Amino acid sequence: MLSSFQIHLNRDEEIIFPPKRTGIMHDYSDRDELPETLITVYSLEEVLSEKLRAVLGQRRYAIARDIYDINFIVGRKVDIEKSINALPKKCEIKGIDIKTVQIENFTKRKKEYETNWDRNLKYLIPSSMMVDFENAWNSTVKILQESLK
Repeated sequence: MLSSFQIHLNRDEEIIFPPKRTGIMHDYSDRDELPETLITVYSLEEVLSEKLRAVLGQRRYAIARDIYDINFIVGRKVDIEKSINALPKKCEIKGIDIKTVQIENFTKRKKEYETNWDRNLKYLIPSSMMVDFENAWNSTVKILQESLK
């Protein structure tokens, strides 16, 4: 079985929060025998603000992974307020005027997101980590409402 990971390089993205150094986590049997390998990653606050921006208007297609990720990150130790405060800048970078963003433009796409969830996400996420679409959707709507106050 081959294992892989992806690296995304982007030159036009502005990083607002300091990157973090973290160890690579894996469940292989030789985990304790290998030296710890550290990599530089986006902070969870950065990822959350990116995901919020994506569902608020950056994406042309409904990508359920964004809903899953928002729900997953909100359940972690993350400063949600920091992510929300960074959202106007994140939107500005991509040419989105947050003052004109309406949550209804997101919520009316619920069926698209659910269809994408059923078609694609169930195959990407291990069953032990899968959550119910309705719960993830409601969690996302709640944080978007907070973001647009």
